[in-house]
Amino acid sequence: MNFAKPVIYPPKLPSPALRARLMATIASDPSPTRRAWRWRACAATAAGAFVTTALFVAMGGVVRGARSLPLVAAAAAPGLFTAALMAWAARPTRSMLGRPRPAIVLACATALVFLALGAAATSHAGAHDEPALKIGTHVGCGLISMVQAAAPFGLLFFLSRRAVPVLPTATGAALGMTAGAAAEMMAYLRCPYTSLGHGLTAHVLPVAVSALVGAALGRRVLAPR
Repeated sequence: MNFAKPVIYPPKLPSPALRARLMATIASDPSPTRRAWRWRACAATAAGAFVTTALFVAMGGVVRGARSLPLVAAAAAPGLFTAALMAWAARPTRSMLGRPRPAIVLACATALVFLALGAAATSHAGAHDEPALKIGTHVGCGLISMVQAAAPFGLLFFLSRRAVPVLPTATGAALGMTAGAAAEMMAYLRCPYTSLGHGLTAHVLPVAVSALVGAALGRRVLAPR
């Protein structure tokens, strides 16, 4: 009884353009030793954490208002979880090709929905007799969030500069959302208002803006030259 031989297809190779970008990434900058990279990452992380904490304290630090401490912690938790999720989505993998675009896009969309749900839950659990807030209050709180996102934003882009040959735009969006989510966590620590409208416009919307800025800068900063 004769069986047909299985057909073995050759592995699919990256396109010439992709190979060129990968080689450009390798040749653009001599790779530091593992020890040197760890020292540089630790120094940059310490500097970023110091600046972020200093800004947070200078802008008032933790403000409870009428909120209980458990509510303050619960309100800040979605931002912390989202920052961790987006850091995972943006981090390099063993392959230089990185994570697929659908995984990064799905992570970004999931993060925004999760933050919006967190704002809704915070509003439901918070005080229901808050006075109506003026537009200036929303805008001011949102601008503070953007300022507090600047330090982690710069840190993440510094550590990833010229090191993302594939999908730099999507990776930039993920890095921007990581920084924005960290700022959203700090926003719920310092902001005593729990209304849904304020949470969405002043806390969640800056995360989306940070992601858009990261996507715009991704190709210029993260892609190899």
